[in-house]
Amino acid sequence: MEVRIINLEKKLINLKNIKKILSDKELLKFCRENEKFLNSYVRAKEFEEDFKDFSLNLYNSIIKYPNILDEIDKVVSNIVINKKEIGDKLLFLSELSNYNKNLDIIMFYGGFNDGICTYGDNIYYAMEWFVNPDNINMKNDEIIYRYLKQYSINPEDIIYNTVIHEFVHICSCEIEDKSNPIWHLIEEGRAAYITNQLDKRDDLGLLMSENDLKWCKENEKYLFNEMFNVISENDENKYFDFISPRRNICGVSRTGYFIGYKLIETYMKTIDKLSQKEKIKKLLCTNETEVYFKTLRNMCL
Repeated sequence: MEVRIINLEKKLINLKNIKKILSDKELLKFCRENEKFLNSYVRAKEFEEDFKDFSLNLYNSIIKYPNILDEIDKVVSNIVINKKEIGDKLLFLSELSNYNKNLDIIMFYGGFNDGICTYGDNIYYAMEWFVNPDNINMKNDEIIYRYLKQYSINPEDIIYNTVIHEFVHICSCEIEDKSNPIWHLIEEGRAAYITNQLDKRDDLGLLMSENDLKWCKENEKYLFNEMFNVISENDENKYFDFISPRRNICGVSRTGYFIGYKLIETYMKTIDKLSQKEKIKKLLCTNETEVYFKTLRNMCL
């Protein structure tokens, strides 16, 4: 298995240094020239006019934050990625799951449209999410301000941690029954749990602030009961209150990732006879929901 890191953000920064000011047309040309790497992302985000809409999104964000590419350049200059360290962990997972494709990790500029995500067989990192928001004069009441403030503290650790999380999504079996949002809870919980077993850079592998995680631990029973009600009622809209960074439960975002992690952790304790390697393989190959629904119900008792 070969892991490639594609630094599109450096190409864009170099273009900016040459042109000084980038127009929408120049950004569109850049996107089309790098279609091979950006195509999965742009299609998945469902821009109505593909690269035209995407490049306009980039243009508008650069107008809003004129020094954003300079700040990304500073961030990238201080990040050193050990490909072997990442590759060894991903190889371990690929062997357990029989995943035999190569992986491209694409670092680019996404205009704050999305941060860290997986589309196709690629992992995408929009590098603007690692910039200190104060350095681009972002208002602290903007929804994404707190995430940039958190992610900019140690971008390198977040990249190591989330590469594993996102690769679990790529190499594991999909949950077959998607008629209820519990499938998403299982898949995110699985990715967080396996990440935590292989990398301890982030407590529980959840990318939550220390205060938010503390609140979740103190209010576990409340969260489990609320999530069980949402799953029982099959309320997809309410489920997004637990998942979306732009929504929250009692003022705390991403609580669903904490619940998903605890759900998988609780189930894993029921199969203690298996080795840690066997547990991870079982998780990677799972595609059912019923056993986890029962586990979630017991967590409410």
